[in-house]
Amino acid sequence: MIRLFVSAVIGLVAGMMGGLVGLGGGVFMVPLMTELLKVRQHEAHGTSLFAIVFTGTVGAIAYGLQKSVDIVAAILLAATAVLTARWGAKWTTVLPEWKLKRYFGAFLIFVASLMLLKPYLPFIL
Repeated sequence: MIRLFVSAVIGLVAGMMGGLVGLGGGVFMVPLMTELLKVRQHEAHGTSLFAIVFTGTVGAIAYGLQKSVDIVAAILLAATAVLTARWGAKWTTVLPEWKLKRYFGAFLIFVASLMLLKPYLPFIL
């Protein structure tokens, strides 16, 4: 019962923060699932990706209704991401859990650094 409650809270946080900052929620779901629910890293990634299908759809509709979507860019991003998503998911399944955690952590640090440094880096769009 507690596990279901914690899962629901993680979903609420991920949905709200994903919609608010445009991260899709996975950046929040994966660490929370691995730490609070003690889910294996691989399972957390897969679960997050499955959930993001629905949260992303709802978020995209909400932004679309506000006319805040660049349709051409969205189609281009989706089309190119679809080409590499299967490769990324397949590569993830062969990585040991400790490496996957490190890569995910390094990615989070990299993105956070870019966000903090963006005003000072003219070459970042």
